[in-house]
Amino acid sequence: MMPKRSVISTLAVASLSAGLAAQDDRPHAGLFVEADVSATHIVFGFANNLYLVEREGGEARVLTTPRGRERFPQFSPDGNQVAFLGNYESNSDLHVLAIDGSDSGIPRRLTHHSATEIPQAWIDRPGNETDQILFFTQGMHGNTRASQLFFVDIDGGLPEQLPLPYGTMSDLAPDGKTLAYTPETRDFRTWKRYTGGNATDIWLLDLETYESTRVTDFEGTDTQPMFVPNSDGQQIYYLSDGGENHRINLWRYNRNTSARTQLTEFEAYDIQFASMGPGPNGRGEVVMQVDSSLYLYDIARDRLTEVEITIPGDRPTLADDRVNFAQYIKEATLSPDGTRIVLEARGDIFTIASEEEGIVRHLVRDDLEMARSPIWSPDGKHIAYLSDHPDLTGNDGTIGEYEIFLIQSDGKEAARKLTDDGSMFRFLLGFSPDSEKLAFATNDGTYSIIDIESGDITDILTDAWAVVSNVSWSHDSAWLALETNHSDSSHSQIALYEVATGTLSLVTSEYFSSSDPVFDHEGDFLYFISSRHFSPTYGQVEGDWIYNDASVIHAVPLREDVDSPFLEENPEVIWEEEEDDSTIALLSGGWTLAFSPNEDNEDESTEVDIRITDASEARGDGDEHESGDLVESESDDAQISMIELNEEARTLAFRLTVDGQSFTITISHDEESGETSAIFENVETGDSGDATLTARPD
Repeated sequence: MMPKRSVISTLAVASLSAGLAAQDDRPHAGLFVEADVSATHIVFGFANNLYLVEREGGEARVLTTPRGRERFPQFSPDGNQVAFLGNYESNSDLHVLAIDGSDSGIPRRLTHHSATEIPQAWIDRPGNETDQILFFTQGMHGNTRASQLFFVDIDGGLPEQLPLPYGTMSDLAPDGKTLAYTPETRDFRTWKRYTGGNATDIWLLDLETYESTRVTDFEGTDTQPMFVPNSDGQQIYYLSDGGENHRINLWRYNRNTSARTQLTEFEAYDIQFASMGPGPNGRGEVVMQVDSSLYLYDIARDRLTEVEITIPGDRPTLADDRVNFAQYIKEATLSPDGTRIVLEARGDIFTIASEEEGIVRHLVRDDLEMARSPIWSPDGKHIAYLSDHPDLTGNDGTIGEYEIFLIQSDGKEAARKLTDDGSMFRFLLGFSPDSEKLAFATNDGTYSIIDIESGDITDILTDAWAVVSNVSWSHDSAWLALETNHSDSSHSQIALYEVATGTLSLVTSEYFSSSDPVFDHEGDFLYFISSRHFSPTYGQVEGDWIYNDASVIHAVPLREDVDSPFLEENPEVIWEEEEDDSTIALLSGGWTLAFSPNEDNEDESTEVDIRITDASEARGDGDEHESGDLVESESDDAQISMIELNEEARTLAFRLTVDGQSFTITISHDEESGETSAIFENVETGDSGDATLTARPD
């Protein structure tokens, strides 16, 4: 029997990562970053080092090799030195290095602040004894998110701040009198087609009058201004996504006419960092990275040329190599019965035994795809996952976008593709309990359900703020609970979607944020978290009210017969009641008394409704009571008086006057038989007889 830890060890040994079988012996040009160009050479970053190659391309040579990353190289005006950002000695600072090795190949440090400095240009300022490096940093401002511009001499010394409150991407005109800059930058962000409040524009600062002017006002991105060296400075080159397709291209701004002209026409991808050089004819040249290629734009000739570069000694690995996949496990899900685990490592899908014994099953192992986010179906039969296989082309012509796949968990059937539109990145949210449907979302906030058998997709809703959250299926697969954000307040609300009818209902208020809905397994409750518990305390330091712990868990019963889980039993003191066996207690209630007062005519009967009342304060044995104390008439033509109670004899007697005649009525209770009887006696004639006593329901 293998030890438990060998389950993952087996994964490491059994999994061989095939080498990249690339036929091109050149590294992908997308790895050549942050380039600059001189009259004769291009310097660029690759594999955390700087490389130098002739501007026409060809074989590059390494320029820096110390441990630490080098970035943003800038040629000196004569092209003999390079300034760059070097991450040495656990800090990122500006350095200078001679490309011919005349300084023994050791970079010379220019700045020493703990913040990062981003070099913008190597400046030969008229009237300055030494060249300077123009850079921006966040380290000198009270607000660490605000950047400022500085000069530093190439011989070192303290940086000199430019007379600006903010500044980032920038360049200095050849005459040294005008600075082109952007107050802030989002060039390090991954946002595309951005038109929000951080969209950048190009500004000009007159360094003699300190007057600043904004020269671009496009709602999108205008950034990275550049002057042609040794020019009159009337043309500013910059990057902008102001074209029809809104891709970042190279543009020109004419300071004399204020005209803006687009110079390149890249339609699929944005230009990354661009940099200006003198060009072979001294009239300017821009180097830029677009997708997987480096380009040179000759300003004088209006010509774009791709630069092909070879890195000596750098070849893709052709042989297979052993890789410990256990070090790269990212996502794992337990099977419904707990016997196996599905996991993703290095873009492959595996299942392993959850106990001590079992094989590693390599379900998805194509080197051309990145598989991710595997989840098990509740019946254990299938595993759903995402894959970006480049051979799978979506309906919109995109290649390599993530699609949803389904594969049998034992690997005995080929994977089946469930989607093919390839428009957006997806998130797998969970199978329905009956394993017939799969909920997923796209990164624009659209929630959908796909039918596993037919492949039909039903969209549920699109979140107003493009937020994707977890969902919960009801135990019978009939309902889906999810959260969505209100378009105005941005408060999240709980929504219930009925699968059979396609009905979507918001079930919580927009005035309180509610999130994380979960159905219980019995179908009794829907649980969720909501920020609606307000118990403020007063902050002694802030001088304001503080609302802590506003979010609490709520439970909503889903049926009328579900009791609240918060109902508590309330124990009470129990005692024995003494049974009241008094005559009046036994006789109390409503009765109908019937008797025949005339012996000669027994068909003539008198009926009177009476009520015997259990009045404890009127139980005096042998006492005579008034009408209403113990017995009262409920017939209008009858009066009762002279009431006498005899507990020993178990009798109740009273005078009944009806139709002008008076009778003595005696009611008796026999303890042995439990029967109640009555007799009457005419007060005037002495005639007597049995009377019928019938209990009336109250």
